[in-house]
Amino acid sequence: MAFNYDVATDAGKVRLLCQDVIQATAWFQDADIQAMLDLNLGSVRLAAAQACDGIAARLAPSSNKTVIGDYQIDTSEVYKAFLSLAERLREDEYNLPAFGTVEEPLSGFNELMIIRNWVLRTQI
Repeated sequence: MAFNYDVATDAGKVRLLCQDVIQATAWFQDADIQAMLDLNLGSVRLAAAQACDGIAARLAPSSNKTVIGDYQIDTSEVYKAFLSLAERLREDEYNLPAFGTVEEPLSGFNELMIIRNWVLRTQI
């Protein structure tokens, strides 16, 4: 299984956001992560949200309990956590500002108004 975790790359950032960072327990191969990035037009947050949805699908509530030796793991809470994380990642992506505004000092009076507005905005 191809696994590369380097946060300097977009694939590594996707792995970081969806917490798929340990090679021994990895949910996705590098090709899977790259496909998610391609499907989401290079958006790291949307690809990570899709990865979280994929993990949640594997932990679907149809099999709520996993038995390992004497221990039981209730996967329904983990399922809900991954769905919640996917929702937050999508909200973060869609709530990013599309553009910013800049005040340009075209005259001395305008420059004074910019300074006045800045003071008013930063005062508590």
